Amino acid sequence: MRIPHAALLLLALLGVCVSAHAPQTSARPNPPQSGTARIRGQVLAADTGTPVRGALVELASPGPGGWVTTTDSDGRFDFLGLPAGTFVLAVTKPGFIDATFGQTPALPKGGSIDLVAGQSFDRADVRMPRNAVIAGRVFDEYGEPAIEAYVTALKVEYISGMRRLRAARPPVQTNDLGEFRLYGLQPGKYVVAVGFRAMQQAAVAGAGRDQAPQYVASGEGIAPTFYPGTARSIEAQPIVVEAGGATPTIAIALQSVRFSRISGTIVNSSGRNASGMVVMINPATADGLPVSMNVAEPDAGGHFTLQNIAPGAYRIDVVSRAMLDNVAKNGTGRPQAMEDDEFASVPVSVNGDDIDGLVVTTTRGFQMAGRIVVEGGTATADAIAKINVAVSPMIPGVNLSNQLLNAEGAAADDGTFVARGLIGPRLVRAYGLPPGWALKSVRVGGADVTDAGFEMNGDIAGAEVVVTAKPAQVSGVVIDERGAPLKDYSVAIFSEDRRLWTLTQTRYVVSVRTDANGQFTIAALPPGAYFAVAAAALVDGEWAETESLEKLRAKATPFSLADGELKAISLVFPPR
Repeated sequence: MRIPHAALLLLALLGVCVSAHAPQTSARPNPPQSGTARIRGQVLAADTGTPVRGALVELASPGPGGWVTTTDSDGRFDFLGLPAGTFVLAVTKPGFIDATFGQTPALPKGGSIDLVAGQSFDRADVRMPRNAVIAGRVFDEYGEPAIEAYVTALKVEYISGMRRLRAARPPVQTNDLGEFRLYGLQPGKYVVAVGFRAMQQAAVAGAGRDQAPQYVASGEGIAPTFYPGTARSIEAQPIVVEAGGATPTIAIALQSVRFSRISGTIVNSSGRNASGMVVMINPATADGLPVSMNVAEPDAGGHFTLQNIAPGAYRIDVVSRAMLDNVAKNGTGRPQAMEDDEFASVPVSVNGDDIDGLVVTTTRGFQMAGRIVVEGGTATADAIAKINVAVSPMIPGVNLSNQLLNAEGAAADDGTFVARGLIGPRLVRAYGLPPGWALKSVRVGGADVTDAGFEMNGDIAGAEVVVTAKPAQVSGVVIDERGAPLKDYSVAIFSEDRRLWTLTQTRYVVSVRTDANGQFTIAALPPGAYFAVAAAALVDGEWAETESLEKLRAKATPFSLADGELKAISLVFPPR
């Protein structure tokens, strides 16, 4: 077996779906200024109070520039010859959570240091919490240690009402005792997944031979398994870790399942066998690994075979190689320039039996034509032409199928637009709006489909995307019990109707942070009844899940919002 060209492209997609862990260094065009001020301090471990040696300490200032040093054997650092200005001090070291000077539970982003000429600030001490750890052992189906299995910690996140699993760190391998240790984890909720890479390793091992070895499917094998021992992540037991915390040693029992083979033919809309295509099988929802590596390139007759598929619900996605090149390169979906490009995305259920003779017919899809309708103001032709209408698939979860099937239509200066290559349930959103504007509604066939979406089973004409220059807006202030404003706090606003929390790309659950005066503004909320609550911090990707919103709801302040209303509210922290 060889690794197909498409698999290499999917590897590039990992850069889109999984954030890199290499340190990022911001380019500074000018050297830092010098002066007579000074900042020094000590970096200590938050749990033990012992010095953190060799930590990277970065000092940044908007005007004067930036400085970098490392802590000595006592955890100390010293910046000499600084100019007057305002400084932010940040510390990083593997094994610890990044920290800033002045950081507290109530001020999670830390504070700044103001210096005048000749001033010495001698107590810029920073305490660094340790990263969390998940450790355990993996056993195979016979109860023996699973050696060289790949173990991954997947962060559970909620984005616009959709659940996603994101790889928090590169996978680790179990040792000869089946043991693993996932370290360097940020606080949060994780799902632990275990799997093998026999096919990829076999392909790489044979890459230098005159003839690559043929991979023969075994019929049975180890399915990707989620803790404590299930093939579906939705049934996994999430593990919550805190800063500096280590979970008790967990045990994961791998599942032996019967693998299936799917083979068939790709046929284009003209009834001819399609070539130059890529076939991949992806989880139908977010209940699987973020990116599939099970891909095939059909032969000249359009025939394909996908091997070693564990039981589950999937989608077979078929795109042209040119389309996959575009996604891998730009991280975007179907470009309008590829109007004649064909594709397919069909659901398939795998239960352990082989599926042969499957015929997948590609299509150019349908088109949606409409216009931008402006309410509450006017916009120039140039401003209208900057609006993009995204017509996204309503497939549960955040997965590769969503990305491959996404389509956009750029508005012309008269407000008309056309989006092509559309099939299945769809949802419309508008981007590139003038500052302060917002999407108000989407009407198809006279019906409001803004949040419910609609089915693309034929061409649509006369769609209206209504945008408003005067959206409903909530502004206010967060104060403490004495009435003092609280800067850099979080504000969550969410609908009283729980059903709206989990809508695809929901508009009814939002958050914002307060400014230096404790004030905040949230624009573009639909009319309705809401809750608002202040918090010291909200964990990205976690606070918007249903369980978290239920907890916030108990301390939240209710309010109502009418169409175009400017609502002012005041929130007290801690909530009463």
